[in-house]
Amino acid sequence: MAIQPWRTGKVTRIENETYNTRRYWIEVPELSSFDYQPGQFVTLDLPIHEKPNKRWRSYSIGSWPDGTNVFEMVIVLLEDGLGDTIRVSLTEDPEFEIPVCKDLVKRYQSHESAVFNHLSSNFAYNPFEYKRRETFTVGNIGGKNVPVVIADLSKIEKINQETLQHVGYTYDASLDKWKISDAAADYIFTGNQ
Repeated sequence: MAIQPWRTGKVTRIENETYNTRRYWIEVPELSSFDYQPGQFVTLDLPIHEKPNKRWRSYSIGSWPDGTNVFEMVIVLLEDGLGDTIRVSLTEDPEFEIPVCKDLVKRYQSHESAVFNHLSSNFAYNPFEYKRRETFTVGNIGGKNVPVVIADLSKIEKINQETLQHVGYTYDASLDKWKISDAAADYIFTGNQ
């Protein structure tokens, strides 16, 4: 599918799924039907930064094509994520932005502690602050080594080329070589296979 031109979307409905997850319904008024493939994503141009590459966010479409000009997205707010900075811009004078910002901040100040208190007995770390967890070293994994990605394929009955393609390894039969993508797993755990 070719890259589509930028279109204006209108949020027609929002539902709270969890404390940090919202479901959005977005209408594309200029189209009678918004066509897409299952699993396709859309890139939103959000007013959170002056540079385009800092304000674009891509999200998977969470609904199936139904022939209308409305699609659905489910978005989770990640604490300390790139989009969690609150920026408010009203069409009124700047002094009217301050009360809105204060109300938004209040919402998260009380909520974070309530959620953490509820979960704190189950975690050995604080999920609301970044701190690299201490681990022991095994070969070049853990300790002060850079993080690695390990793909667990031990539950797959028969590992084949297609299975490995899903974790970033592609076999080129004409060259009789494996190609490794930038996002490939560093290690593959196969169990007893």
